Amino acid sequence: TNVVNWNKMYGTVKNGEGNGGSNCIYYKNTDSNYYDLLQYPLHKTDGSMDTVVEKGQWYTFSFYVKSDSTTSVMNTYVYPSPAVDTNAKCLVDGEMRTPMSDGHIQWNLTTEWVRHSYTFKTKTDFETSDKYLLFRVLPNSSVYICKPKLEKGVVATDWNYSPQDMTGYIDNTLTTLLERNNEIIEDINRMASDNFISELERADFKYNYDLLQKQHNV
Repeated sequence: TNVVNWNKMYGTVKNGEGNGGSNCIYYKNTDSNYYDLLQYPLHKTDGSMDTVVEKGQWYTFSFYVKSDSTTSVMNTYVYPSPAVDTNAKCLVDGEMRTPMSDGHIQWNLTTEWVRHSYTFKTKTDFETSDKYLLFRVLPNSSVYICKPKLEKGVVATDWNYSPQDMTGYIDNTLTTLLERNNEIIEDINRMASDNFISELERADFKYNYDLLQKQHNV
């Protein structure tokens, strides 16, 4: 399961410009300081959210990324330190390494889509302080990123929406649908008058649409 709400990632949405025609996020950092694309809470000690990542467990995050240039750099972190168990090896694109306690990985980008992955084990005292997943774009770097995924386990599986992403997508679609209220009613009536649908079907459409509006207080 993809456990992070990736709708929280900052940047410009590029529809259909991601790997395989997916949507992606784009950001070009022309500043002299770094820019944080995403700082997502994995655990909050005040109980204000459900824990996304548990202590003493293996997790893998993966994403597709490219840049406008071959000099661009993006860093990722699981922080603040100590968050990652440095007594256990980590995997960076399948290569075994000794991890840093804040999960820091530097990704040197290319102009082609590349899928990267990072597998790590959380410390047994992971939940004693607030923890975050961070994507950071370095100065004079540009980033296109798509299909990000954080999941439990040691294998980067095929990308899928997180439950939070799906909720956001459904809410946005529903909002758009309800905002077109008058257009939709006119379309239903026009189809009936042109005999594309029967009067009974028109009445059924109208009943269900009215019910949808009532359920969402529109």
